[in-house]
Order: sequence, then C-alpha cells, then structure tokens
Amino acid sequence: IAEVPRYTVRTKCMLLRATFDEKASELAESIGFMRKAATEVTEGAALRNVLSHILALGNHLNGGTSRGAAWGFKLETLGKLINTKTVD
Repeated sequence: IAEVPRYTVRTKCMLLRATFDEKASELAESIGFMRKAATEVTEGAALRNVLSHILALGNHLNGGTSRGAAWGFKLETLGKLINTKTVD
C-alpha cells in the first residue's frame, strides 16, 4: 500500500465514485422538498392568512397608540408573540 502513488487521494476518489449516486439522489430529494416549501410559502394561502391575523391582532392591541393601523411588521417580531399577555 505504501508503494501506491497518491494512495489517500485515490482511495477518496474510489469512495466518492461508490457513493456518488446515493448522495446525489438524497440531495435531489432534499432540493425537491425545499422547492415545495418555497412554493407553499410564496403561493399558499395558509401562511398569508396566519400573518394577516397576526397583523390584525397587533393593530388591535396597539389601536390607541401611534403603532396602530400598521401596514406590516418585521418577521423578527414574530418571536415576541410568545410574550404577549392577557389582562384578566
């Protein structure tokens, strides 16, 4: 083995050739999932509906302030929803 020129490189190439089709298939499947998710986000009505409800809720909660009647919100504010409290 020590006498084989570039043994490490050749071994890596052989391993790549042996597993390439499987890895390519897995990547193609993952890309398909990502494309489907992107289509759902851009064309789906469910996410748009949820975001519009969140905007309406925010406008209602901020109705008497200068923040009421907003046209939109930053996506980073979605993380603050968990901190919204009720007054009972």
